[in-house]
Amino acid sequence: DDGEYDAIILASAGLLRLGLGERIRNHIPVADSLPAGGQGAVGI
Repeated sequence: DDGEYDAIILASAGLLRLGLGERIRNHIPVADSLPAGGQGAVGI
């Protein structure tokens, strides 16, 4: 809200639990996500 960030990626489940579901602007499709094995490759 203060304009410090252009974008931030958070888990929508957490936002929904906190009652902040109305703040969700977009969802990343599951097909665009890396499987658990590929996540380590991104870190390297």
